[in-house]
Amino acid sequence: MPAAIDAKSEKLAPVPLRHELTGRLRNLGRLKHWQMAVAEAIHNALDAAAESGRACEISVEIERAADLATSGGGGKPVKTIVVRDDGVGFTEENFISFCTPDSRQKEKGGGKGLGRLTCLQAFGRVRVHSVFKDVDGWKERRVVLQSESPELQASVSPSDTTGCSTEVRLEELRTDFQAGGAVSFDQVAEWLAEHFLPALVEPPKSLKSFTLQQGNDRLDLTKMIEGASLWVQKFAVRGYEFRAVCYSVTSAGSGDMVRLVAGGRIVHANTRPLEFYLPHLASISKNRPHLVLIYSSFFDEHVNDARNGVSFAEEGDGILLGLTAPEFRDACASALKGSLSAALERSLGAFKERISAVVAKEAPYYRPLLLGFFASKDFLGLSTSSRDEEILSALDTYKRRDATKLKQESRRLAKLKTSEGAEEYLESARKLAEQIETQKKVALAEYVTLRKIILERLQQLLEVQDNGKSHREAAIHNLVFPQRADTESAPGTDHQLWILDERLESHNYLASDKAMDGKSGDRPDLLVALDRPGAFGSQPFSESRGYERIVLVEFKRALEDLAKVPTDDLPHQQMIRYARQITDEKALHLGSGRPIKTAADARFYMYAVCEVSQALLKRLEETGFTPSPTGNGSFWVTNKGRYYIEYISLPKLLEDAQARNVAFFKRLGLEP
Repeated sequence: MPAAIDAKSEKLAPVPLRHELTGRLRNLGRLKHWQMAVAEAIHNALDAAAESGRACEISVEIERAADLATSGGGGKPVKTIVVRDDGVGFTEENFISFCTPDSRQKEKGGGKGLGRLTCLQAFGRVRVHSVFKDVDGWKERRVVLQSESPELQASVSPSDTTGCSTEVRLEELRTDFQAGGAVSFDQVAEWLAEHFLPALVEPPKSLKSFTLQQGNDRLDLTKMIEGASLWVQKFAVRGYEFRAVCYSVTSAGSGDMVRLVAGGRIVHANTRPLEFYLPHLASISKNRPHLVLIYSSFFDEHVNDARNGVSFAEEGDGILLGLTAPEFRDACASALKGSLSAALERSLGAFKERISAVVAKEAPYYRPLLLGFFASKDFLGLSTSSRDEEILSALDTYKRRDATKLKQESRRLAKLKTSEGAEEYLESARKLAEQIETQKKVALAEYVTLRKIILERLQQLLEVQDNGKSHREAAIHNLVFPQRADTESAPGTDHQLWILDERLESHNYLASDKAMDGKSGDRPDLLVALDRPGAFGSQPFSESRGYERIVLVEFKRALEDLAKVPTDDLPHQQMIRYARQITDEKALHLGSGRPIKTAADARFYMYAVCEVSQALLKRLEETGFTPSPTGNGSFWVTNKGRYYIEYISLPKLLEDAQARNVAFFKRLGLEP
């Protein structure tokens, strides 16, 4: 190491370091919201109140500009913010800290000595007037800080006024922030309440009131959020101590939230819903919202300059820099489980029931997978707010991963000699046999083989007969589902709806070529309802929401060109008429005679299965249809997204059905 410099022997004189304020402001982390500057002034007021040893009052006053041109939102933009308190005042010690770049005066409380610089980022000037008491009696100090020269002006003189008081004026909101300065009084109040939640849920003894005012509007923020701590949970990660405190509050936004606290303030960028840490916990209680605040010196040390985020270590650098975000998340989740085990168990049970209901409604073929799924990492990765589509996707991922494991286990057992570890071999073979469920696989293989025969028959119906004529549309129609039948009058009727779409297999009601009014009205080739009209089977029909999805299908004979038929006779015009009648409850369940009731936002999927010529495609495109990517079909979404209409060519229908069936053969290990 180099030797220490002896200033006397080298005849050196101390030289004060210069502080380039404009350069420091340029290098400071950029503020995203001007309110963060106001928060700095308020936090100084809270510190002054705590230092005084008294119960103090803090007030924030909004002064707005008269010019509306820069408001953006039609309201007057903020011009000046005035923060007042009756704390200890701008004492000599506080003034020296104010004049010291990157002061360490408040380091123990998470302070970075940057508050006044943050204020100058958002406002053109900081003006301070403070009355305080020192050994010589009462004094008043005036300070003006700005980025222009002179940067700092100050004076101190004896005061005729007694009683501590400080007024900090943040003047002239800068142009860069004026677009966001037209916020309402209530919006400012909500932001401050959220930012200073730790001081509002359990106000310190030094805080008597915390008010926001603007003209005649006045609000005490300490009354805006009232809470009481329910429990405290402590935990440690890599030597850092953390303390989680849970509050039941009257107002805290939507849902249960976890917020990190640095220097007595909320770190907004790290605020997360409770389910971020405990994915299977929907809420702690349905009665009131809850808030979990987590305190730690780690946050005080690692909050960024803008105080809107905690800097965690990158993956792999945890030992060097202290702590990674996943490490904290896992440790926090484990700690919270200790205090929320009862609520978590209730929520977990309800979530499993919901998944079971989704499977029963949307994908009953997944039902045998549920027991293993609930013990898998795919289930652990879901949260209670997951959409039905995400749940089904997770089940599909689990199914594919489980199938891969079975193949790997089968190969492992095939290579294992029975003489080596015979007991292990037999037990593993037994488990593998149970999982494969050979009988179900055989039954599925039989079903897929039958589907192959049906598709071969469909291919024949699309070809020209020996007499040179095409088959009538009724032949194709009856192959998919018999004409003049419905599932209420003949519930056991066989069908091949999978030719159109596998999802139609799990329909709730189906009618084929029967008058919708039960008499002599319009007769859709196929009318399929995919959702139960009630949430529960016992729910009265009159109280049900109604079907949410209706499918309509029109068949046309092979080789018939629809390009020149009258517009009203085109299949999609027919189906739109049917949809309107269904919406108007003019269509009936043909078994019970009850109207087919649809939800207010019910979606209709309409498919015209026919020959699709280039002339027809051009005609459809001129009326708003979009050609399909394959070029042999066309689709249109209308009626505010509630109608999806598609023209499917007969060859394309056969091609897609064959492709799906080939996939079944390959999955079963059979030759297609």
